[in-house]
Amino acid sequence: MVDVMDTSPKPSTGLPIGTVQGWPKRFWQQFTALLLFKTVRVALRNRRSTIVRLALAPLIFIFLVFVIDKAIRASDRRSSDFQDVRSPATEPITPIPSCDTDLYVRQPCWDFFYTPDTPDTQAIVAAIKANNPGRVIPDAQVKGFADRAASNAFMSADPEKVIGAVHFAVISPTNIGFTLQTNSTTKFFKSTFQNRELFVQLPLQVAVERELSRRFFAAEGKTLDASAWSVAIRKFPHPVLTTGSVVGQVIGPFLFAANMFAFVLVISGVVGERELGLRQALRTMGMLDSSFWSSWFAFEVVMAAITSLLIGAFGAIFQFDIFLKNSFGLLFFLFFLFQLAMAAFAFFLSTFISKASVAVNLGFGIFIVGWIMQVVLLFGYPFTPSYVGDIPIVTVIFGLVPWSYLVKGVNDLGSASAEGQPGIRWGDRYEYCKNLSSDEIAKQPYLANTYRDFQCVLSLGQAYGLLIGLTIVYTVLALFLDNVLPNENGVRRAPWYFLMPNYWCNVGRANFRKRPTVQTAAGAQTVRPSLRRTSTLDNAAVPQDEDVANEEKRVKELLAHRSGTSGAMSELEQANAVEVFGLQKVFGRNIFKRKSSEFWAIKGSWFAIEKNQLFCLLGPNGAGKTTTINCLTGVLPPSGGDALVYGQSLSSSGGMDRIRSIMGVCPQFDILWGELTGREHMLIYGNIKGLDPKLVRAQSETLLAKVKLSEAGNMRTSSYSGGMKRRLSVAIALLGDPHIVYLDEPTTGMDPISRRHVWDIIEDAKQGRAIVLTTHSMEEADVLGDRIAIMAKGRLRCIGSSIRLKQRFGSGYQVAVSVLPSGRSQVDLVGLEKRSQQVQAFFRNQLGLEPSDETKAYIQYLVPRSKEAALPAVLSMLEADAGEMGISDIQLSLTSLEEVFLTIARKAELEAAAAEGRATSIIYLDDGHQLKVPIGEETATHPVNGSIYRIKWAQDDAGRLQILEWHLQDSLSSVTATAAS
Repeated sequence: MVDVMDTSPKPSTGLPIGTVQGWPKRFWQQFTALLLFKTVRVALRNRRSTIVRLALAPLIFIFLVFVIDKAIRASDRRSSDFQDVRSPATEPITPIPSCDTDLYVRQPCWDFFYTPDTPDTQAIVAAIKANNPGRVIPDAQVKGFADRAASNAFMSADPEKVIGAVHFAVISPTNIGFTLQTNSTTKFFKSTFQNRELFVQLPLQVAVERELSRRFFAAEGKTLDASAWSVAIRKFPHPVLTTGSVVGQVIGPFLFAANMFAFVLVISGVVGERELGLRQALRTMGMLDSSFWSSWFAFEVVMAAITSLLIGAFGAIFQFDIFLKNSFGLLFFLFFLFQLAMAAFAFFLSTFISKASVAVNLGFGIFIVGWIMQVVLLFGYPFTPSYVGDIPIVTVIFGLVPWSYLVKGVNDLGSASAEGQPGIRWGDRYEYCKNLSSDEIAKQPYLANTYRDFQCVLSLGQAYGLLIGLTIVYTVLALFLDNVLPNENGVRRAPWYFLMPNYWCNVGRANFRKRPTVQTAAGAQTVRPSLRRTSTLDNAAVPQDEDVANEEKRVKELLAHRSGTSGAMSELEQANAVEVFGLQKVFGRNIFKRKSSEFWAIKGSWFAIEKNQLFCLLGPNGAGKTTTINCLTGVLPPSGGDALVYGQSLSSSGGMDRIRSIMGVCPQFDILWGELTGREHMLIYGNIKGLDPKLVRAQSETLLAKVKLSEAGNMRTSSYSGGMKRRLSVAIALLGDPHIVYLDEPTTGMDPISRRHVWDIIEDAKQGRAIVLTTHSMEEADVLGDRIAIMAKGRLRCIGSSIRLKQRFGSGYQVAVSVLPSGRSQVDLVGLEKRSQQVQAFFRNQLGLEPSDETKAYIQYLVPRSKEAALPAVLSMLEADAGEMGISDIQLSLTSLEEVFLTIARKAELEAAAAEGRATSIIYLDDGHQLKVPIGEETATHPVNGSIYRIKWAQDDAGRLQILEWHLQDSLSSVTATAAS
């Protein structure tokens, strides 16, 4: 084995080729650039959402709590319970209410139970039902039990079905006692808190006493007039009472909303960068995933701290006891840790989403779910002794969402700051919460100015720990899923990637010597799986082009040399910047899909790219050229084969990291932050590539001047035109003096002047580096390309200089003839058509050719090589008869590169059509007949009258040949195609 050394100049990082910065320095430089130049500046430019997140949302929600508190206090002051009452009014005791009037009682229900169920008690209860004022109680609304234990057992088994119970103690006919049993829970009932005594306890007590008195009177032979039995209640006189604050009871959901606004921004921001390709662009330039996630997390730490401070400040400004009585640190860390946990939760959810719009909708959906869960949490579920562990799975679910701990903490702080309570100190964040029995509570010493909750199972200190734990868990899950779930390009790692040594070696080692760089490339001679077993075109015995075969042979010899199996080839070795060894890429391959569903984008490419040259890679849509670029730039991993870029293997441990340090990329589509300026983009990418920070600004100014963006450098890229964005992308690709530059359609959308200027920049940039260019402009490829390769259907079809390709694949020569009208008028269309027909008849008779392109005054012919010998004589005759035929101009040129491109693409499509069984295309004629035209044939014969039709073909976006138009051999009129394959 040999090791490849590089003696070319060092890149502007100051490090030799094949060397990357040490991880700590590289991480810190990228982290600071991403945090300061990207995340912070994007937030500052989006000042409205940032202000809403930091200050406006907390202020609005806290102000709403203030308004609600004031409204409730004002309502209370209108109640006699809080006014100066010196002579209270007498209030009658109401009848026993129907259980249907209590909204908290489930159906079917009972007005009351009674025990024991004996003749004496039955008589008393019958009188109670019959004499209830205003309403006779139905028999079905009352139920008797043998004893109190049976009644309690029924209520325990079927709770919330009765509003009261009477337990009689019949000692003698004239000595009967009773005990009332009612629900002691305070209920919010019909817009007010239900008075437990007035609602059912006193009415039931008065009814029982009335009927017992009637019974005792009857035993002595007396009667008791029911109307004379009138019991009323009157409250004690009292001065004006101060209404208590309800802030601690209602503020929880509003603090949740104030802290949740950031969640929607985080999840939409992270997903948006992935959807727009911004993260992939940074990764292509060498960004570490650790730098990316750390910059986001650090930004969220700062934003969470600011938001938490402002919430505390606003609460203190509005003089809420929950903020004044409790230690500020308790509130700050509750809000701060909750926001960090929600940020980690957003990172976790973002790994499942690919669209920013979906992320926004999900964010608001989570907000609504959290708001609904507040209702359950406000009632103490599941963090009270009576509920904790009641339904384990529900407790686990509540424990996995961060807002459960926010609500629990706010509830505790609200209770601790209620009227007469001293609040919670920082040192008591664990001690205030205890779960004790009644006997244990009685033994607790009294502590002045100290809040204690003896029915508590989760303290604030424990909530902090759980929020920290959730932050760590969701962050780790986000990092794991970010690697194992398919990214925007469908690439993912194995679930056990973190157990592989090369994963940690790439992160932790700065300048380790590579293994022999051809170790993986050597296997490309028998790429797996074999190309001949996977390509359907090979099964069709598709011949390989001579130049492509020679290139493959040359690169295989070079591979053999690098593998140590052949002699020295030092000059050839040093001349190449990129060497591609049997590169393959297949999509749709996994254990769950059948082999027939695989799509081979690259079917084994062998070629080399020399230094100081521009290599132009052409091909129709779906040819595999962009996939080839993506493999060479590390966006996609090859399915087979390998490539060496300045001696660094794509597949070797850390090879792609070293390649990225000397690589520049201009992607097919502009991947820019609309909020940032052109100069800020240059600073970000320069630091991501690890350039010397002292040189980044100088290089940025030089490159911006080259692409004529100096004056627009401080403008946001959202205001750039399409051409300006492309020029900025070219400047970014050239940043850091890279040794290999990939330009994917760099001049798309440019005006002719800007395009020509960028051509000059690219031409100058060839010195000292290799450039790989893809384009749909044949003129651009002709002007810039030193070597041109054309791909089609995943295979390299031809390779060589522009002249070489024109000579080998061109039709020979192009002849263009211009004719003038026969009369003086320029609109003599009849005469113009007549002269055009004369010219066409001349070429048809002399060379047997039909026009490849024509207008009224312009006719173009492609002269095949088989007729080149006759061309001089034909041109002489044409010049001699020019005056008679009205010819104004005759031009002769080699076949254009566009014609070569179309010829190659058409040939590849014909091969694919034959392999796929697409033999013919059908034309539906106006006379009702059909023409079955073999794919690619330029003539077709009418099945009945024998008329010959000329067929013109074109390729659709997928590269398939489609009939564009047809016309009769001797007719100039054409018909736009309506054909079916």
